[in-house]
Amino acid sequence: MPLPIANNYGDISGGSTREGAMVSSDSAGPITGAYSLDRLQTIIGSTTQQPNPQSATQFDETNLCPYFNDVPLYGWPGTVDFIREAYNVATHEVNAALTRASFGNASTNSVKVTAPWGSMSPPGTGVARAGRDF
Repeated sequence: MPLPIANNYGDISGGSTREGAMVSSDSAGPITGAYSLDRLQTIIGSTTQQPNPQSATQFDETNLCPYFNDVPLYGWPGTVDFIREAYNVATHEVNAALTRASFGNASTNSVKVTAPWGSMSPPGTGVARAGRDF
């Protein structure tokens, strides 16, 4: 985690280990197709830029940028903002309001996925018999 860029997810034959599809809509109605991901690498992949030097405590979260990469579907239908990406942040880090948390590998110097978090404590801490809701 996160998903690597430049991989194509989903294929016509259904034989890829990276299966999946993106759903969008055009004038004919709903469409699905294989997709790839891209990111703002200069901003999201730089210890010079993250945390943002304009605000020493601010990590920039960027939306996922999927695009259709399938015959005859090509193009960018929009961004995903439920899960986002951040760079140079620790795994299981949370924002001050405990409304978002980061997930990914153990290296701080890497891109992490961030997701909504609705708990009284960071991921991996505390005890909650009922589990965590997010």
